[in-house]
Parts: sequence; structure tokens; C-alpha cells
Amino acid sequence: MSYFERPLRSSCFGVLESFFKPVNTPKRYFNFNFNGILFNATTSDERQNNNMKNTFLLLSPFLLGIIMGQQIIPPEHQLRCRICTNALQLTDCSRVAVCDNRTEECFMDNILTVSYQSVYVGGCRSRQQCNGDPMASVGKKETLYICSSCCSNEDDCNRRVCGIHDNNVSVSQCYHCDSSIMDPRNCVTFSTCDTNEVCFAKSNYVPGSPLTFAYGCQSKYLCKALMTNIFHYLDTCFGNFGKTPECQHESTMCNTCCADGGCNFGTCKEIRDRLYQLYKKGLFSLDTMKTTLKP
Repeated sequence: MSYFERPLRSSCFGVLESFFKPVNTPKRYFNFNFNGILFNATTSDERQNNNMKNTFLLLSPFLLGIIMGQQIIPPEHQLRCRICTNALQLTDCSRVAVCDNRTEECFMDNILTVSYQSVYVGGCRSRQQCNGDPMASVGKKETLYICSSCCSNEDDCNRRVCGIHDNNVSVSQCYHCDSSIMDPRNCVTFSTCDTNEVCFAKSNYVPGSPLTFAYGCQSKYLCKALMTNIFHYLDTCFGNFGKTPECQHESTMCNTCCADGGCNFGTCKEIRDRLYQLYKKGLFSLDTMKTTLKP
């Protein structure tokens, strides 16, 4: 059986074989000398075989790309993001994905499961979905999101968003930056609080100036009173701003507290709203100012 008479295979090489398989009976051409010029004889099979080899060499890079099934992202557009799948803390997110920052961002979702457990899901997400395009939304409608955040300012940026707990950060450590910070992502400095203090975040606004943020430590007793009143206020207005006479457009001013290590990362309202949703699910204690994995 000649090479071109083998049974067809399901691979791409089988497709090439069928494409180049001769349909006519092989013909032989003979060598002869005409006026001193030597003509080489070949069979039609040999010609066909040579044609196939040349074509295969031309198609090899294309076929390799199909077989590999991967899109190469140029180094300047690579964004590394932490992958989390139902993680309880950052140490559970041990893998990193390489995303395309032209079309994707890192994301981190804090989700409440059907068993009332707070878990984290993270990785790469399309910029359309991160920007709230309803046509790009994915996932089950019944998913309960406590927090959902995207970022692309640096590699591994989603390791700090949505309050995911990092075991490398001590429970007494909080982000610390003065009130000149305009982008919360630029606050990367930690300070160690006293035993009677917890993490604190606030936003400041002066007419004619941009909104700024401050982070640091605050009295635990003051924070407990503060958060009790904030949650009482949110019991009435959370999700109802601009809809009722009691809850008009919210001010830019904000204060919030929490006691988990490094929990005061993000804008003040992002932290406050996330803690309030955890509180309503029984996953945040006003007594300890800490989050829990289960109610």
C-alpha cells in the first residue's frame, strides 16, 4: 500500500493526505537525452509526494497554531491576575493567569454561597463586563454578590480588592496614608495599630478640589459606635438613594472601620457597603468589627 492509499485519519494530517491523494493511475516518465540535455523521469506519485511535502512545509506554522490553540499576547499587553475559585482567603488563590490588558482586567468577586459562606472568585474578565455592559454579563442570575471589583493598574492587583484576607498581613496592620491620596490603589503602606485600635478609612471633599482619601488606625470603641449608626442609616437607605424622601443623593463624605488585617483597602464607600452587606448576612460582627466565614 502506497503512502497515499492509507486509510484516512481524523487528524489534520489525514485531511492533508486525502487532499493530495492521486485519483489517476500512476504514470512513469523515463530519462532521455535530447541534444545533450538530460531529462529526469519521475512518477506522478513522486511528483505528488514532493508537492505535498512542499505544501506541508508552508502550512506547518498555521497547523501548529491550530494545534496549540493559544493566542500569544505581546509582553507589553500582558496583565497577571490572581486566580481564585471559591477561595476563603488569598492563600487559596495560588495560581496566576496572564490576561490581555487590551480587552481584559483582573477581577475579584466576593460571593455568598447557598450555604451562607463568603467565598472569593477571581481571574480575568472582559473590560465590557467590568464596565457594566449588560450584554457582556455572565454567570447565574441567583448569584449573590457581596462585592465585585475590577482593576488593571498593576500585576496581581486583584489580591487586595473586595476585602480578601491575606495571611501575610497581621491582624493589627492597616493601610496608612494621609488625606492627599486621590486614588485608593496608590495607598500601599501598612502601619501597626495599637490593641485598642482598628483599621479606618475616610473620604474628604473640599469644594473646588478633587475627592481625597485617608487611611489609618482609629479607636475601636469610637468605631463600634460609628459603624452601629452607619448600619442603622443604611438599613433605611441602602439601595434606595434618590428613591425616597428620606434617602436623597448621598454626600461624598464617608467614614468606615473594620478590624481584619488590611481590611481598609479601597474607597471608603466600597468598604462600607461591602461590610454592610456582610453584616446583613451575619458575616460581620459589630462587636469584634471582624468578618466571619459563616454566620
